[in-house]
Amino acid sequence: MTDEGIPGEVVEVEVLKEKKNYTEAKTLKVLESSPHRKEPRCGHYKTCSPYQYIDYELQAMIKKEQVSEMLSHNLKLTGIDPVFRPSPDKWHYRNKIHLHIIRTATSANAAYHVPGTHDEFIRVTECFLVSETVNSLIKSVVEIISSGGIDFVEEIEIREKSTRDKILLIMYGNRKTDTDALRESFKPLGNAYPLCGIVYINRRRRLSHIVSGSDFLEENIDGLKFFIGARSFFQINIPALEILIKDMKKLAFPGEVKTLADFYCGVGTFGMLLASKVSHVIGVEPSGDNTFFLKKNILANNIKNFSIHKGTSEQWAGRILKEKIDLVILDPPRVGLTDTVARALSGKPVPHLAYISCNPSTLMRDLKILLGSYKLKHIYIYDFFPHTPHIETLAVLER
Repeated sequence: MTDEGIPGEVVEVEVLKEKKNYTEAKTLKVLESSPHRKEPRCGHYKTCSPYQYIDYELQAMIKKEQVSEMLSHNLKLTGIDPVFRPSPDKWHYRNKIHLHIIRTATSANAAYHVPGTHDEFIRVTECFLVSETVNSLIKSVVEIISSGGIDFVEEIEIREKSTRDKILLIMYGNRKTDTDALRESFKPLGNAYPLCGIVYINRRRRLSHIVSGSDFLEENIDGLKFFIGARSFFQINIPALEILIKDMKKLAFPGEVKTLADFYCGVGTFGMLLASKVSHVIGVEPSGDNTFFLKKNILANNIKNFSIHKGTSEQWAGRILKEKIDLVILDPPRVGLTDTVARALSGKPVPHLAYISCNPSTLMRDLKILLGSYKLKHIYIYDFFPHTPHIETLAVLER
């Protein structure tokens, strides 16, 4: 295994570890390069998208082969050919970027955290995963922080609407701040960028302060309006999300579905987009911030058949599954399902199950339990994060 070698290349390596069935090594030098090798666009690519040195076609093949191998090796499932959905946009696809502010004696700079470290950073002058407008805004924000004596801002986050006409700027620090002073310092940005709001979050006190405008961004997907808060989770790649939604509507509704349970529902993305196809949606969400915007989104779209169960999926799974549920949607964090949720779904299987995963390893672990009560009907791969090793999947199961 190499860190930046491409299949078919001749490379000089340093062996790091010898195992019975494989060897771990580090690439020192490429002696004969692959035609699939590309010149990375971002100077900091190892921190934001470490597959930039591989052309997109090979990236897609690698990701599909990884999922196929996991299905065969981990679950002993053969003859399943995962469907790969490429990202509509290969560059500038991210609607959110989160950066640290690092300082020298004379200036401030935006930086990514170096993966695997606690205190190492690499400067970012331009990232090709976000839009040109966002890159320009990053430079403007850093200039204001450098020249205005704003020494308490430690991180910035920029969220951009998929139509590129609205931006929410979020700043993080651990100190109390003068909101009026911040508003005055960042006032010039309002004339240069389509800012819908600027928010400062004091992490120590867990308080949000609206510097100007609003503390949320509005997104429109498949005819519905979504309000996304400064601390809300939302998908990074909206065009790819729209493809996933279209597939889910087609794949997860082979028969009559009246009641849908949306575990880990966040601000209501999947449950709301599928609400028109069912009689009742039950959403489960523990976060106060997410629940606030979930309620706001339900009202904004005049959805009458969505009920909210505030709390964790672990707290609610057993009780909800005692009811007649036709379809369960799962969209857990990278750690996947807890044993409590997986066992509840396996012990009381529902007719249809749609599992959206951002981590194939935990998906395979959970499927080992679920496949005792379900059969895998479809598995689709979505490239939400081109030029990175990240893989998003949709597994559709039936009782």
